[in-house]
Amino acid sequence: MFKSGANRICVAAAVVMAAMTASCGDDKNNPDGPETPDEPSGEMEVMSPTRSKEFLEATAREFLNKFNPADQQDFIRLAAYFEDQYGDLELPESFEDGFYSPASFIKGLSRGIAAGNPSMAASAVAGYTYTIKFDDYKGVYTPGVHSWQKTDESDMIIFKFTDAQGAAAELQVAASADADEVTLTIPEWEYDYDSYDEYKVDYTYNIFMPHQMNITLTDNGRTMATAKTTTSIDTKGHKVSAVVEARVCNLELSASAKADDSRVTQAASFKVGGDVVVNNTAEANGKNLCDISAWEKFGDIVDNGNDEAAADYLTGMLKDGAAKVNVLGKVQLTANAKLDRQLIEALDSDFDNYEYSSQDDALKACKRACGVVNDRLNAYFCYNNTTTRQGLLVSQPKLYDEGYGYWWFEAEPVIKFESDGTTYSFSDFFGTGFGGVESLFESLIDNYKRVWESAVR
Repeated sequence: MFKSGANRICVAAAVVMAAMTASCGDDKNNPDGPETPDEPSGEMEVMSPTRSKEFLEATAREFLNKFNPADQQDFIRLAAYFEDQYGDLELPESFEDGFYSPASFIKGLSRGIAAGNPSMAASAVAGYTYTIKFDDYKGVYTPGVHSWQKTDESDMIIFKFTDAQGAAAELQVAASADADEVTLTIPEWEYDYDSYDEYKVDYTYNIFMPHQMNITLTDNGRTMATAKTTTSIDTKGHKVSAVVEARVCNLELSASAKADDSRVTQAASFKVGGDVVVNNTAEANGKNLCDISAWEKFGDIVDNGNDEAAADYLTGMLKDGAAKVNVLGKVQLTANAKLDRQLIEALDSDFDNYEYSSQDDALKACKRACGVVNDRLNAYFCYNNTTTRQGLLVSQPKLYDEGYGYWWFEAEPVIKFESDGTTYSFSDFFGTGFGGVESLFESLIDNYKRVWESAVR
């Protein structure tokens, strides 16, 4: 259930939970935060599955048509050349755990753009802007034979390189003088190759987190990408707030978050050419959500391999949550979740020939699990910012048979329409009836691929 090393993730989440995610959030009244979904108002007719298919297809076409690979071509060319020429250079030994890797930052942004995935691009920003000791990294670095070499002093971190035409390019990272300091104790399992034994060691990390970070990527005097993070962490008061803003050519991301022990709120918006194409909000409720010691205790339980105790502890901290996604103001998806031990077990169970002697028994068990999931995860979609539910997202069993006696059931998410109660798998509904959009999406990816291929020639 809980994989090895999960404690590191969970402890870090207690401190920078919002800042380290791709879609961070704040309440909608924050003038510095992202635009949030419009509140639903009014009602409309319930569409038939055929009309819903047409409406979703038209919305998807409009969304995909917002993206034009040529708009980001200069950045993509620079990123492709950087990855080819400098992507394998190692960081200086003073850089711990890959913090401030220019390759990670540039690759993350470019991959997010190439995939049309704003969350991936945002992750590159958030994950790049926090470090253990920024002051120890400051300086000017240039490419060496096998690694980046420090060549000068600076109040910033600067990676200098040349582009495909030999013009000067650089990645700059500047940090504010004011910062929050956090001390974390994280247990790690080490392996003794002489005795063949594992043993636990407690590592203490003193994290220095500047309140504001500014990142700028330039090429031949032109700004190719900018990013800014503003973060505040109060470990004694158990509070976190963060704002992430990034711009790459005509793509803009604004994301923010607030968290305390009882509630975490998130929101984000993504713009193309100044137009908001996607915005979302999310929240989680519970207790001790920003208590470092509580997450450290959870990490200890996970490391001890007690899955049942870990599940009980986690459900004692996290109670419920909600999320909303709004695409172009035309399609809205809302989800509400109640977290308990039964839900964790339903999501973590296996329904295969190893656990069950017959498919009938496995099917019955999978149906029971789907019932638990549907009872605790309520997801539905509406159109045009109205309150009218057009359909639900529910789980139902699906059989996978590999032959040779190997088979299993999975809880498959399906669309259930309000108009007549019919259900469609995503592959059935979007794969066949959504063929026009599928072709348009493939065309978009092909266009980005052509830009990449031309960039690396």
